[in-house]
Amino acid sequence: MRQIYRNSFATIVAACGKNVHEGFLRQNRPQKVPDAKVPFICPDGTVGSVWIAAEFDTTTGDATRTYYDELEPMNFRGWCLQERLLSPRCLIYASHTLQLWCQHETVNVGQALCEPSNGLRLPSSVWLSEEHGQSVSPSDGETSRQAWLNVIFDYTLRKLSISGDKLVAIAAVAEQFNHVWNSQYLAGLWQHTLLLDLLWYNTGLFELNPRPGIYRAPSWSWASIDDHVVAQSFEDRFEPGAYDLAECDILGCKVTPASADVPFGQVSSGTLILEGHLKEATLQYTKSDQKSGNTLVQLDMDGVSEVVSVGWARMDALEEKSNIWIIPMLWDKGGEFMEGLIVTAAGEGYFRRVGHFTNHYGSKDITWVSSAPKQIITLI
Repeated sequence: MRQIYRNSFATIVAACGKNVHEGFLRQNRPQKVPDAKVPFICPDGTVGSVWIAAEFDTTTGDATRTYYDELEPMNFRGWCLQERLLSPRCLIYASHTLQLWCQHETVNVGQALCEPSNGLRLPSSVWLSEEHGQSVSPSDGETSRQAWLNVIFDYTLRKLSISGDKLVAIAAVAEQFNHVWNSQYLAGLWQHTLLLDLLWYNTGLFELNPRPGIYRAPSWSWASIDDHVVAQSFEDRFEPGAYDLAECDILGCKVTPASADVPFGQVSSGTLILEGHLKEATLQYTKSDQKSGNTLVQLDMDGVSEVVSVGWARMDALEEKSNIWIIPMLWDKGGEFMEGLIVTAAGEGYFRRVGHFTNHYGSKDITWVSSAPKQIITLI
């Protein structure tokens, strides 16, 4: 699909269509509800009228009042993201007008007076190695990484009719990024930034969904859940002199594609081997927390009679969990920040990820890390 979109002259996009069965050519384009009518003298001397509408109406998402790219039905459909990102040009049947879109700008056909349309675009660095055979500079690499994180943010807001398409529907975009990085693709994560990629979290914007009933990805991949995800950058944490960093060791990671012919698509299994400080913990829920998945993380500290809140957890999905452990992945030895994973046992010798942990809202005392034994664990 990547080559189909990239080699096309233009892609016709039914942005106003809610699904593949709904027509779009006969739809009435909603017109702006005017706020005022003023006379206008035409070039031939006749007097006409101009209707004036509010430029930016924040009270409603209705296209008759204002227009947002983000509210088009297409932007809630998972398969539609790659056609928009990879096509050099698009002819867009939007809810309010017809648009021409390219990798640089969007214009309304006939110069219709509508709000400017932007939407997510990939930076030029994503195309350099493909089009010109150029190596990617460090700054271009950072720009490309941020673009990939934006893709995850946008894509995980969208819905799919078939649950198993989660990785397949984004495979063409992942293949394009591979031209930049030439890195191993691991079920939505990348080998060269794997430590940071593992630190994604469920935003909690909506009530937690259960994990899909079929196997779709290993638990440590964002593709294993059906909620909105933020994948964090953390590049600023590595600036010289900023922090005294410590990391969990990644000993190995392996993902098996469901088909060798589609290396960026569906997977049949995946394992991640970590060596780090494993500490058993408890979660302190409130009723509202159980819906959003946000909760305090508490530990029994040596020499302290009461449990201590050491951070904040964002749970991945609505699922049964028995005992849980936290494993720090990236932290400042002075306690300024800590990011880690929450895991639970998944059979003899195996664990699975169930959440993300940070100490932004907890104790900065991280002496418990050194007291927790270093262990080798395998996440599935």
